[in-house]
Formats: sequence, structure tokens, C-alpha cells
Amino acid sequence: MKKRMRCTKKSKPDYSNLPVGLFQTTQFLLDLHTFLTRYFFQYAFPWNQNETLVFYLFMISNFTLDTHNSHVQEFLISEKYKDDVVAQLNRTFKQSIEEYFSFYVFPEEISQKIALTVMQNHAHFAYFRGWMNIFGQEGLKQRLTEVEDKQFLVLCERLVRQTFAIVDFTEVDEENARFELFARYASILRTLIKQLELRLQIAYDLPYERLMADIVKEIIQEQLLNTIKYDLVEYEKEKQYDIILTSQLKEYPSQKSAKVFVFTSNEYNYDFPYLNQFLKECYLEKLNLRMNKT
Repeated sequence: MKKRMRCTKKSKPDYSNLPVGLFQTTQFLLDLHTFLTRYFFQYAFPWNQNETLVFYLFMISNFTLDTHNSHVQEFLISEKYKDDVVAQLNRTFKQSIEEYFSFYVFPEEISQKIALTVMQNHAHFAYFRGWMNIFGQEGLKQRLTEVEDKQFLVLCERLVRQTFAIVDFTEVDEENARFELFARYASILRTLIKQLELRLQIAYDLPYERLMADIVKEIIQEQLLNTIKYDLVEYEKEKQYDIILTSQLKEYPSQKSAKVFVFTSNEYNYDFPYLNQFLKECYLEKLNLRMNKT
């Protein structure tokens, strides 16, 4: 064993491209370094600032954090402009998106979700390209086959070129990273474009056990207009909807603007013509509201 260990060659990590200046601007990084140094000191394991910096970048860029947690969101947002390279990538992406979608203002929740995802992707490509592939190639290819809009693909290619111009990619890195970067941008943009689709959020609140409720949901879907885009889901008190379908006269105080349609027939067939007319009116009203905002 000793002989074999003596013959083992240790590879020396390359720390030359790390953003060491972050130690001057990020208090969290200093606190993290103190914690890790003390932790590994217990096991007589040396720990230096470069290793802390690699750990910090890995934690941010490789999706190890729960971005649904509000504290994590605040942390990432506060950190996203502290690194010069990542900040430049973020700003360039934001400018291109604002130019392409100049006619529309996205909800704050969606904007923040996209900003966090973009920041993590950019940190990954700035410092961890080639180390790992987060998404399977087949999954990314499948996402791209669903895209038919040529302008959309042109925008993705433009974003890729901008990233390559900012980050100093070698030819090998560029060859390996081009497809994944393109597909990641495509996935992010598809999320944005989906927000542009005008869809009615319809919830059904019916007093049936689960199996029967699913059957009734199918019956409703078969009868609804196919010219209107909608999502039909089971009612959840904490969520907001455009329309609530129910068979009982009841109020929904947690809803801000939902309209309620009450079925009068157990068979439902009698109600569907009125329901479809109701959906048309709600759809046009939502469309007019969007047009007025833009």
C-alpha cells in the first residue's frame, strides 16, 4: 500500500482564474472561510482561501441551494453582481431580453426566478465549464425539438455569442459548452415565452372524492372550448385563479379577482353552453387588461 501511495501523482489545482477580489467585498465569503478553516483544523486538514472560494463558487453555480427558500433568494440576489465576469454576463443577458420583450413587463416573481437561474448558469460557465454537465444531453435536445420559432433560435444564438465574447473560452471549451449553453438559454426563454401566452387559470372545487373528481374534470375538459387556452386544476386555497368552477354557493375570501361559476345541473350538460360563453367573456376581459398594461 505504501509503495502504491508513493507512486500516486497528485494533480495540483489551477487557481489562477479565481475571482480572489471577492474576499474584499463579500463578508459572507470571509465568514465561510473562517468556519471551514476551523472545521477542517479539527481533522488536521489544511484549508486555504482558494479552496473556500472554489467551494463558494461551486455552491452558487451548481444548483446545490434551495432557491425556493426566501433567505437563499436574498443571498443570491445580493451576491450576483459582486463578481465582475458574472455581473457582466447578467447585464448583457438582461439587456438582450429587455430589447426582445420590450412590449411586456413580466411579473416580479417570474423576473426573480429567471434572474436567479441566469446568475447560476453564468457562474457555472464562468468557473465550472467542463467539470460537469448538469442537464442530460438528451433532455436538452428534446427541449430544442419543441421550438419552432426561428426568431427565438436566433436570439439564443445571439446570447451564446455574447457569452463567448465575455468569457475567455478556449476552442475546446467552446466546442464542448456551445450546445449546453444554447439549450440552457432556450429553456430559460421558453419559460419567459410561456408567460406571454394568455391562459385562463381555472380551478374546480367539487364535493367529490378524488377518483370521482378526476372523472368530472375529464368531462369538463371534453366540453370546454378548444379555442381558449387554459389550465384546469384542483382548487387550492393559497393560490389565485381567474375562474373557480363549483357546484355549491360559497364565497372565496382569499381570492383577489376570481370569478365563480356555479354548476346548476348534476349532469353538467345543461351548463356547458353558458360556461363556454362565460369563459369567452373572461378571456376577452383578461386580454383587454393586458393590452391596457402594455
